[in-house]
Amino acid sequence: MAKTPRPKKRFKAIVRVNKTLETSVIEVLSDLMPEARVLPHNKALQMILDDLGLLARCFVTYREHPERFRHLLIAPEKHHVKTSNELLVCGRSFDEVIGMIVRTAAKRHFLQEIDGNKRPFRAGRFLTPEEMSVVQKVFSIFGRKYTRSSDPTKAMKLYEALAENISFDWQVALVPEYATLPVPLVEKMGPQILDYKVPEEIRKLRQDPDNPPPPSKLVPRPLFVPPPAEPEQTEWAPEEDDSTAAALTATVRVEDRVVMTEVPTESAEPTDRRAKLEEILSGDGKRLMGKAFNTMLLDPKIRTILPDTGHQVRVGDTLNLVSGSVVKMFVNVLGLRQDQLAVMLIWAHHSFGEETFISMFGSSGKLDAINRIIARMQAQGITQNTSLEDVADLAKRGFAPTPEAKT
Repeated sequence: MAKTPRPKKRFKAIVRVNKTLETSVIEVLSDLMPEARVLPHNKALQMILDDLGLLARCFVTYREHPERFRHLLIAPEKHHVKTSNELLVCGRSFDEVIGMIVRTAAKRHFLQEIDGNKRPFRAGRFLTPEEMSVVQKVFSIFGRKYTRSSDPTKAMKLYEALAENISFDWQVALVPEYATLPVPLVEKMGPQILDYKVPEEIRKLRQDPDNPPPPSKLVPRPLFVPPPAEPEQTEWAPEEDDSTAAALTATVRVEDRVVMTEVPTESAEPTDRRAKLEEILSGDGKRLMGKAFNTMLLDPKIRTILPDTGHQVRVGDTLNLVSGSVVKMFVNVLGLRQDQLAVMLIWAHHSFGEETFISMFGSSGKLDAINRIIARMQAQGITQNTSLEDVADLAKRGFAPTPEAKT
């Protein structure tokens, strides 16, 4: 008997990935995200892929609740995969699936913004050139033909020039900037485009392509969250039956998961000190709780950094205005400590004024504006190791770059 053609096997992998995303993944996201829950179930995937901000929040949700997705990250041998490049049951690795998702969203954005193509999502239009070749080969086996338009549009030309270098979740924030790049520049840059991880860098590249800006030293956190390591047996371990012991030792704290996703280095790094969301957000996760900062705001060292408002009780009240979604973005992307978060938000309120502050950081906040602020903070090298004085200084300026950074 003849062997099953390899293209057909790869085509099945693509179909399995799409099916899993449309069903199991959407079910988990709908349970965790109110904005996903209200989407029509049969159109949820396409609507998420059409909304870059929503897609970015889906990745944040995975980081916050990796255990809810664990049942989907299974290897053919039926164990949980431990690395992002390990093959899944669907025939693709975690990294490959993320690449498919981001490329799909990027292509859709290019079609909408460059070609003005608002037609409903249709999977065939979003395959990579390599995947399209696989589909064409499979159709040819059955004597059929699957083709695209022979005249690629401006959007498709840009996509095909970029496709090989769109693979990571952090590139979602860069897609709108990618859409403004000329194809010759993209072709000239090749894989070097991956050196630029901040939107402002892509803008500078477009403005002066003959003098590419030096890339920032930002190292994005890996998206993949490995399963918790099995605890080592110790002398004090319980001697109950296996099921009882497993129940007693399988608890995984949020902070443990976060530490596990840090980029490994040869030198010993300090413990991750990012703010603990479960301690500073309301029970439903929708808003920041000012009372969680009361003790911290009494610290003389912190008080000397805060603006003199003349009525200090307002300082803590400012934090109650902030949306939980906004807080999650700052903590998950930048890894801000609780004191950094408080100083930044209070100075931002002082700099922008209450009306503008609420419109940006409140429950109906402008997440695109927050994304731009985060990008500027990344460009300025803000991390959880940054001093409170530097965080305050940046917020005082309304997150504008320093004069030296502008030149």
